[in-house]
Amino acid sequence: MRNLKHQNIIEFIAAIKRGSDRYLLFRWAEEGSLRKFWEMPEHKRPVVTRELVRAVIMQIQGMADALDKLHNYRYGGGSYRHGDLKPENILCVVGQPPRDGQFGFPILKISDMGLAKHHNIATQLRHNTSTQYTTTRYEPPEVALKSELGRSRRYDMWSFGCVILEMMIWLLYGTDHLERFNSQIIDEGRHRSHWFKVDKDKDEAFVHPHVQATIRALYYDPECKAETALKELLTIVKTKLLVVELDPPATPVSSSAPPRSTNGSRAYSQELMERLDDIVARGKTDESYWFTGASREHIKDLKVDRAPESSFLSPNSAVGGNRPLRPRPPLRPLGENGGGIIPDAGFEDQPSLMVPVITVVEAKTRRV
Repeated sequence: MRNLKHQNIIEFIAAIKRGSDRYLLFRWAEEGSLRKFWEMPEHKRPVVTRELVRAVIMQIQGMADALDKLHNYRYGGGSYRHGDLKPENILCVVGQPPRDGQFGFPILKISDMGLAKHHNIATQLRHNTSTQYTTTRYEPPEVALKSELGRSRRYDMWSFGCVILEMMIWLLYGTDHLERFNSQIIDEGRHRSHWFKVDKDKDEAFVHPHVQATIRALYYDPECKAETALKELLTIVKTKLLVVELDPPATPVSSSAPPRSTNGSRAYSQELMERLDDIVARGKTDESYWFTGASREHIKDLKVDRAPESSFLSPNSAVGGNRPLRPRPPLRPLGENGGGIIPDAGFEDQPSLMVPVITVVEAKTRRV
């Protein structure tokens, strides 16, 4: 941490010894953790502006760059993973001052490297990692499917995808909806669970149904329907971060080039950085790319419809397995009351989101 000196990693000041006790001293984070920041009354329902969207994405880009520097420390000669990335371990320090009555978004700094571990040999050659993981909610699916193998740097990429999606929900809909979203990521016993579920019979994992349904719903938000930075960010989360598949890297481990994922598998930090750099570069030449400017006064809530869990039993369900889009099914009657079915938006290999339509039947006229 001291050698990296990265703006988005909390500054290490000193190591202190008092008797048999050891202490590490870091910079004070005036605004607490990212989770606490979201929970502050004045931050619970942010007013979406071009400046706020830009500030949020710039901080996401900064944290991605910090992870990339950590993952490829000393040009890959030895690499680190964080191992416990979550909003509670991202600290907020005062950034730009408030403008036009809107709060100033803080500088986000990755902290709590207590679970970070140094690796100087390939993940494929390691077995039974010795790091003890105390946070389970943001753990990726491989902890359940391939627990006997060592944890790769892409462990952090899944966790970072969780953080980014939470950030987008907060930004567009506020803290109350974010808390509601998290309360719905539960297991069969109604307890809060991982962001994935496992089909033990098939030894396969899939992104939690409520997470997938929320991503689909976000694509209908005006800021994600248009060609905007937030739409691209959501697509990155969906197709490159919250992805179960961990194919071997396309770049040989012994190569001096940064490793790259194969098509349809979870990205490495370098690939994430390239996509985020593209977003920032486009935003610099097109201000409307950050925010459409459309009023959000009529948007009160994110409508999420839960899809049948049995439709998601595929490791590639989050990315569609690179299969073409299905043709839209036509509307058809349902039952005696003349209901209809509206097909979903046609995302790759996603199960249809069946929404019953209430109809009014008067004499011989059916109205939908």
